[in-house]
Amino acid sequence: MRLFIAIELPKKITDELESIQTKLDTDITRQTFSKQHHLTLKFLGESDPEQIKPILEKISFEPFEISLSNIGVFPNENYIKVVWIGITPTEHIVKLQKQIEDYLRPLNIKQDHEFHPHITLSRVKFIKDKDQFKKLLKMTPKQIKFKVNSFKLIRSELTPEGPKYTELASFQ
Repeated sequence: MRLFIAIELPKKITDELESIQTKLDTDITRQTFSKQHHLTLKFLGESDPEQIKPILEKISFEPFEISLSNIGVFPNENYIKVVWIGITPTEHIVKLQKQIEDYLRPLNIKQDHEFHPHITLSRVKFIKDKDQFKKLLKMTPKQIKFKVNSFKLIRSELTPEGPKYTELASFQ
């Protein structure tokens, strides 16, 4: 199964993300918007959930609070392929993600080179007016705080309508 590990976002956050997407949805670009927002901690690819679950059950962390920060792009402003929103502060998420990496190491799952906590807003295909689009990216999201006290193991099925996510397990 195609799996990943993520933090589920509360409705107040997904509402803000959808509001930002509406502002980015102009006639100056062609992009596809994420419909099911989450904060990915680790993409596992094709993996056996029954092998992963017992390992993730061993992970412990103290609940922490985070909020949305700035809007950014991958790979850079001159070649925009992904629009994302960052998270602040990052130290708790980075620590949790590293713990997940360390615990999964015996399974030889490819490790992430550099973890950058973010939530994908859109995948960009074409931008008519790059300067105008860059101005849109300067908007400031609401600084809504939310508590993280769990993470999830999620199955991702690729369909013609976009990915379909199914929660397989939750870890607190």
